[in-house]
Amino acid sequence: MLVSINFYAQCPIPATSFVGDYNITQVTSNNTFLDVPSFNTQVVSLTVGASTNAREFSALYAEDLGVPDQTPTVVSFTLDCPNGSDVIVDAGINTFLACGPGIPSITLGPAATTGVFDENDDSSFTLILEEFETLGGCMTTPRTVEFTLTKASCAAPQMVSVSNITNTTADVSWTNPNGGGTTFDVEYGIQGFALGTGTTISGISGLSTQMTNLQQGNFYDVYVTSNCGSDSSIPAGPIEFLVPSDCASIYSGFPFVEDFGSSADFASCYTVIDEDANGTGWIQQELELSPGNVQTFSTNGLNASTKEDYLFTPAFSLTAGNTYDFTFRFNGADAANGLANEDLEVLVAQGTTVADANAGTSIFTQTGIVQTGAFADVESQASTGSGSFTPNVTGDYHFVFKSTGSPLAGAATTGFLLVFDYNLDETLSTDVFETSNFDYFVDSRNTLNLSANQAIDNVSLHNLLGQNVISQKLGSNNESIDLNSLTSGVYLTKVQINGSSKTFKIIVK
Repeated sequence: MLVSINFYAQCPIPATSFVGDYNITQVTSNNTFLDVPSFNTQVVSLTVGASTNAREFSALYAEDLGVPDQTPTVVSFTLDCPNGSDVIVDAGINTFLACGPGIPSITLGPAATTGVFDENDDSSFTLILEEFETLGGCMTTPRTVEFTLTKASCAAPQMVSVSNITNTTADVSWTNPNGGGTTFDVEYGIQGFALGTGTTISGISGLSTQMTNLQQGNFYDVYVTSNCGSDSSIPAGPIEFLVPSDCASIYSGFPFVEDFGSSADFASCYTVIDEDANGTGWIQQELELSPGNVQTFSTNGLNASTKEDYLFTPAFSLTAGNTYDFTFRFNGADAANGLANEDLEVLVAQGTTVADANAGTSIFTQTGIVQTGAFADVESQASTGSGSFTPNVTGDYHFVFKSTGSPLAGAATTGFLLVFDYNLDETLSTDVFETSNFDYFVDSRNTLNLSANQAIDNVSLHNLLGQNVISQKLGSNNESIDLNSLTSGVYLTKVQINGSSKTFKIIVK
């Protein structure tokens, strides 16, 4: 006996199919430029769009950037059932975000590879789109991002948030979109951890719990999952939070070197003021300038008019009468809508307000900073700036990068200003070096020559990344140090005589 089984494709898509609440989850990793999900894991509501087979939902693009009063993005797409099973994203989807004012927004659009759906099964489908279809003035390239959308029979928790963060604990709370009897599981770990490898708290009947055994100076991710009897939701998250660094311990001692390698330290310990209120101020960034050449730096964003942004270092405890040498490396970077034309002033202030900065002591100024070298070489072609400061009063002081500058004639925006690292060192207030007739010079054979009328105790050299490259004990009035093992560049040299020290810069050719 033969049995005939027929499957009937529903095309056009019925208005009751592929609508309602869906859990959306990003499959691909975060864009390294944004360093946040394109769309957070959440429940979105699908509705019928402009045509029978069109669907759309609304969500905040790059929500974890924390842009105030952000307009939601309407993601629209077509379920192309007449021609197959492709999910085709519309072109020109406005994210309402850009890397500066007065320029077109970042847009999303169709990718070369499409998502897939089954017209007879609306329980799940994939959505693939091209991110940065229009760049919005950002220093990046288009990128393909994939999502899965799963119909929410058990909805993920909503409004997940973290509060009451201490050095070792934090509270996580949420709201319940399901009925009574729902329990919840929480999983947390260092940012980027894989689900199933973190710390889990299961079977929570309430709407909050405490996470423990956290460590200072780390970003964490937390996920919350609903359990609705026999069914569970996808995890809501990741929700990112920071357990602040111990700034007083980290930013102490001399010489001190900052390479902006820790996003946690930057977020915990630095103060950023976007005085021009254009939404782009100083940030910490890790960027692959060229294949295999990943650099970390602090960068000041572009501006459609004169910019005014401040970056305050953490507080350093400085002693009255001692001299402090501040050395840093910087470069400009061109933007799509304007070449770099940056002005930079470094000040020393005793507070972290604009008034404090402008009432402080200026130790460095340069105007008209341009991009030196190709973009791939902006770090290797960076310029070196320096200044010295001698406080009259012992106390806490902040070094301040004040970024200004205006667009060049005919340009829509300024470019960017990049600061790659800085070094802070101390020279003790003493007459020893004056009374000992100390002198130094580097000769044509790359030999550092030191002389004094009393014994020189030791010498050490650091490169501008803070790495100790030479450290030698000495013992005579005249000493020679061979520098030929070092690469060309600027080095900070510290000499000690009779318990006192002096720091100065030398150039190795």
